[in-house]
Amino acid sequence: MVGDIFALSVSKPVHVSDLTTNGSPYNLFLVTKTDVLYGFPPNYHEIMALQEIDLAINQYRGLYATQLINVTTYERIWLSLLKQFKLNEAQSEAILSCIAAMQSDQKSSINLIWGPPGTGKTKTVGILLWKLQSLKCRTLVCAPTNTAIREVASSLVNLIKESHVRPCIPLQDVLLFGNRDRMKIDEDLQEIFLDYRAEKLLGCFNRVTGLNPCLLEMKGFFRSCLNWYRNYFSEMKRCGNKDTALTFSKFSRNRYLSIKNKLVTCLNTLTSYLPRSFLPHKIFKNMMNLSKLLGKFWRFLVKLWETKVQVVGLLTSLLNKLKLPSITKIGEVRDFCLQHASLIFCTTSSSFKLNMIKMNRELECLVIDEAGQLKECESLIPLQLPGTKHVVLFGDERQLPAMVQSKMSAIAMFGRSLFERLSSLGYEKHLLNTQYRMHPSISLFPNANFYKNQIMDAPNVTDKRYERKYLTGQMYGAYSFINIEAGKETCDKLGKSLRNMVEVAVVLQILKELHKVSIKLRQKISVGIICPYKAQVLAVEGKIGKAYTFKPNFTVRVSSVDGFQGSEEDIILLTTVRSNHHGSVGFLSDHQRANVSLTRARHCLWILGNGPTLTRSGSIWGELVRDAKDRGCFFNAYEDKILYRTIMNACIELGQLDSLLCMDALRVS
Repeated sequence: MVGDIFALSVSKPVHVSDLTTNGSPYNLFLVTKTDVLYGFPPNYHEIMALQEIDLAINQYRGLYATQLINVTTYERIWLSLLKQFKLNEAQSEAILSCIAAMQSDQKSSINLIWGPPGTGKTKTVGILLWKLQSLKCRTLVCAPTNTAIREVASSLVNLIKESHVRPCIPLQDVLLFGNRDRMKIDEDLQEIFLDYRAEKLLGCFNRVTGLNPCLLEMKGFFRSCLNWYRNYFSEMKRCGNKDTALTFSKFSRNRYLSIKNKLVTCLNTLTSYLPRSFLPHKIFKNMMNLSKLLGKFWRFLVKLWETKVQVVGLLTSLLNKLKLPSITKIGEVRDFCLQHASLIFCTTSSSFKLNMIKMNRELECLVIDEAGQLKECESLIPLQLPGTKHVVLFGDERQLPAMVQSKMSAIAMFGRSLFERLSSLGYEKHLLNTQYRMHPSISLFPNANFYKNQIMDAPNVTDKRYERKYLTGQMYGAYSFINIEAGKETCDKLGKSLRNMVEVAVVLQILKELHKVSIKLRQKISVGIICPYKAQVLAVEGKIGKAYTFKPNFTVRVSSVDGFQGSEEDIILLTTVRSNHHGSVGFLSDHQRANVSLTRARHCLWILGNGPTLTRSGSIWGELVRDAKDRGCFFNAYEDKILYRTIMNACIELGQLDSLLCMDALRVS
């Protein structure tokens, strides 16, 4: 058929691999047209060959044509990805390569998808998972941290809820498990969270109050309601309460509503949370129809008999065909959910629990997000799960790696990720090459220094409307280095971490000005403050307190570089802390940390630091200062009147009068 790709060879291959291992020549051709006017199969084909086919050489021996694949299927997938999800070419290619690898004759496959900052990695993960589910591929999704796995799960849930694409992926087949508090489970994720789902289902499985007793009771109501009323009336009469007895109409209505409410609650719970692999489509439809009919029944007494027959039929069908598990413990319900879920989310370390679950169907695919942050030994936890054939690693080895405390372990490359190892061995990486986050002025330096200018700016960030001018003055453009030489780096009380209180004062002042703008213009602004040292984080947090906690249009987040990986904000204030005469910057010189620090901002990145110290460091930060000067983005803090007063007041408060004199000397010169 059209779209089929064949291998043309002299010898008959038993397996596709024979084409490359036995040394015999072969050619490839694509079927471009078939003649089906005279029946099926067609007796005429038009083909397009990779090389010229010399029929004269092989006229006596003949040739063997072996079908390899049909590209039409993949062309349709390609077009659907582009149209439905508005993916760029690199994102579509990455997803398509994963699907092709899983549907090929290979027993196993590993795909690496390289996602630099802002290139839509999370969106690509979500759409790949959606596609795998539509192909009925049972998948486990892991990430190093609770925050990371929560982000991936949220991405897919939002995709399912907001998109109208077909086939629709039922949330009943999606499961997230882990620590509720650490994952910060909200209402959107609650319905796929294992503990919440198990609690909901347990009541429906109960032999006394669950679905089956409710079905029997409702069936009994339709068949024996009159007998129930007779027994009730006889009892009231025997007790001398004949005059206060309910009429048949009121009695039957009360009993019906009581039974209906319990049954509809059970039906809605089961259709919302019971895995669809356990629930055949016909039974699912019957449950939905029964729930609707029960709601309408009392309102349509005119059609009572017709509706009654339909309801009793559905009740009988469900009683006979729906066999719920005999489960009485919450742990058994959790196991049941895990056994039948087709898409499971968890942290890498939590995935070991799946070894103890007797799966209804083995896992086929493992997807690991933020794979660059995962030590090789940690990757082995989910990789050892039975049945896993295909692995997709999403990551970027040029961002932060896994944390390793021991220096000896770090030297031995104990912190190296599987993603990095495979990259170094020459495994092909699918680069997501278009960034949608940063204003071009922000992306320019990291793209040139960390990604060799391989990343393009998307149309949304190059559009004039993407530019924001929050504060007046050139200093507060999209990208600037604000030189603060008056600050001093000092140790905290434990002598283990550094802080720069003058930079803290400048951060607070800029925050104050931004908050004023937010109120005046009624504009939503999110600000991130990145501090390389824990002492600086605590100093900024201590000064801010709860000043911006309950401001709906103005959010402030303070964290370390590690805490900001995977995050983004409208404005980033990056305080570099280091200020000394010998150019020592410590772990600030690490390229991966610098990369993360410089790629978190959407509209504005303002870097606060001591220019001379960073220049003398001989590190990436020296290059950054020189680049800022070349681009006209280098500004002295004292040039701004408000910042000058802020620094002066901070120096007086801290007793750093020598710094103050130095700043005044620079200002005069």
